[in-house]
Amino acid sequence: MWEIEKISKGICLCFLAICSWQDIKRREISVSFLWVGSLLGIVSFICRGRECWYLYLSGAGIGIVFLIISKVTKEAIGYGDGWIVCIMGSFLGIWSLLEALAAAWMFLAAAAMVCLVKKKWSRKSVLPMVPFLTAGYVVSLAARCV
Repeated sequence: MWEIEKISKGICLCFLAICSWQDIKRREISVSFLWVGSLLGIVSFICRGRECWYLYLSGAGIGIVFLIISKVTKEAIGYGDGWIVCIMGSFLGIWSLLEALAAAWMFLAAAAMVCLVKKKWSRKSVLPMVPFLTAGYVVSLAARCV
């Protein structure tokens, strides 16, 4: 089972890296690539068998909450970002996802402060969220290795 976990984490990292690149370059993520990520997340979930299935399902549920927030706020957080969080939840489970989200929001807040201090922002400025989700995921992986 340990090997499945390592492979799953590697796939998730590669997926997030590609999505980060798309988010930075195009300010959007390919819907077809999101479907591929969803399929990989489901396969990862199935390969784990009965091992704490509820943790991974509730992790994906966090992403559904993000999608609802996207709808309510008229995409203040984009649908793609919510979908990515849902995929991450199916790969990571709720606790690892929450660790990655906490780290991502700290990085995002720091970047926003830098932009505000340098006065490079207007009211309509936005930061791509997926690169920060990727950084948060890397931090959560590194924290588990220490």
